[in-house]
Amino acid sequence: MGSKTALTILLYCLSIAPMYARSPCIYALGDSLTAAYAPELATRLPEIEVINAGLGGQSSRSIAARAGAIPVTVVMDVRTPSLDGLTIKSVQPEILAFSGLNAAVEGKLSGVPGRLSWNRATGYRFQPRTATPRGTAAENSKFEADPSAFADCTLVLWAGRNGFQRVDDVLSDIAAIVLHWRTQRFYILSIPNAADEPRGSASYAQIQAINEALHSKYNDNYLDIRRALIDRGNTLECQPTCTSNADDIIPVALRSDRIHLNLHGNRFVAETIRDLILGQHH
Repeated sequence: MGSKTALTILLYCLSIAPMYARSPCIYALGDSLTAAYAPELATRLPEIEVINAGLGGQSSRSIAARAGAIPVTVVMDVRTPSLDGLTIKSVQPEILAFSGLNAAVEGKLSGVPGRLSWNRATGYRFQPRTATPRGTAAENSKFEADPSAFADCTLVLWAGRNGFQRVDDVLSDIAAIVLHWRTQRFYILSIPNAADEPRGSASYAQIQAINEALHSKYNDNYLDIRRALIDRGNTLECQPTCTSNADDIIPVALRSDRIHLNLHGNRFVAETIRDLILGQHH
């Protein structure tokens, strides 16, 4: 990272430190990239609760649904007499299905508060908070996730890596999340390109288009973690030059595969976010 960039980040961190210091928690929302760095962030901010809301393989649309930013249609078996234990045929967009085994989110199904859960083996299930009258189920019902328990948290959003080819959808989903969150305490992280998506490729151009639009729209709330990772990796393995530098991809020193970060990469992301939030610079 150049001295001018480092100075800019330092000055920005100092200017926003009082605002972010009031946040009692950090809501790390995203996909597998988030799921991997969030535990590292938690160990570096023991005085602040870090909620790991990263689900591997999820698109920006699924993440937006989980954040309560867009409605979800639940197709149910109306032969089941009540919402409690109702057989759910499908959910669109997918809100909880991911690369893991199970997940859950609080919200309302047809206006009834409860918990929507997903299990890889058994699928979706809705559990009302209280007893539900018979006949409340409709074949096509709306579920709205309720993230209000985290409304006071600083939102750190890293979305769009899965499904980045739908550029307009990614930008729309991220905008919906920010609008729904209704806070000034948020960061939007840039999308990284994979090792097989070098400068000059179609994928690279699509990712750059998203990142440039995010930077333009969110400005001070935008964190170019892609560039920071590349610069950091280059200092570790690219002296004086290397292929990663020419291709503008994250160097292998910080990756575990074509896109996911290794321990060093996740620690660097966590430390960058920590320093930005606390107004520190090392």
